[in-house]
Amino acid sequence: AAARAASKTLGGEFRKRTLELIDEIAGLEIIMTADTEFPDIAAVADVSEITEKIDSVVEEIRSLADDLEAGASLSELKVIVIAGPPNVGKSTLANRLIGRERSIVHEEPGTTRDLIESKCDFGEICATLVDTAGLRSTEHGVELIGVDMAHKRLSGADLVILLVDGSVLPTEEEKAALAKTENSERIIALNKSDLGLHPERTGDIAISAKTGDGVEKLRELAAKRLYTGETDALWAASWQIESINRALDAARNAMFAAQADALDAALEELTEADNNLRAAIGENAPEDIIARVLENFCIGK
Repeated sequence: AAARAASKTLGGEFRKRTLELIDEIAGLEIIMTADTEFPDIAAVADVSEITEKIDSVVEEIRSLADDLEAGASLSELKVIVIAGPPNVGKSTLANRLIGRERSIVHEEPGTTRDLIESKCDFGEICATLVDTAGLRSTEHGVELIGVDMAHKRLSGADLVILLVDGSVLPTEEEKAALAKTENSERIIALNKSDLGLHPERTGDIAISAKTGDGVEKLRELAAKRLYTGETDALWAASWQIESINRALDAARNAMFAAQADALDAALEELTEADNNLRAAIGENAPEDIIARVLENFCIGK
């Protein structure tokens, strides 16, 4: 997804859309400058029509800014946290998803006492997969630190895979983990399907981390949850996104000024929007606006 966004930018779509906006603003600048500088010669500008056109420009810049933000989001490394009570197979699942043994697996609860992070692919999305200590109350000093770190990592996760033992009814520790992650974007995965799921169990997906059954479907589900579906996403450097956002602010200010019938102020803000759009694609400043007015309206000829 990120590669497609970058490909569209390299193919010239970002520049093309920005140049189209620059042309639209140039047309408005000419009409508004003629109205303010040559009121006796040029036709009186229709303020409502100008306001409508500025509003259209605002929407187009906003759409471009949204697509750039979507591209930036796709470029960022997502964080997926595997959480749940102790001894439900979190480390086994992490190893399955990564494709190698990264986490220590043992039958004794509380084996994972630190955050274990690895790069892991979920479809087209590359993420940091975090294997955490089991969420439970403990008096053990080292494990307590691990549980505290797990709680903190949960707050910054893009997605939580809440792994529970689906072969039995929920334990108190599981209920606490469910409450802890209820405000997170999460997938409730019922593990140990190889042992048979308890008939009263419900969740988003059933898997067996031990045998691998359902793990690839879990990977696909996680990718769908992470991917926003932004088919129009574009990639750009952070400074280019900042320039587009400044252009959007200026265009909005121009619209507010036009609505107040302050065309001089609206023109200044449109010029600011134009300058920022040009800066985003490395375009030179336009020729003198008065010269363009004279050319378009044949004034003085």
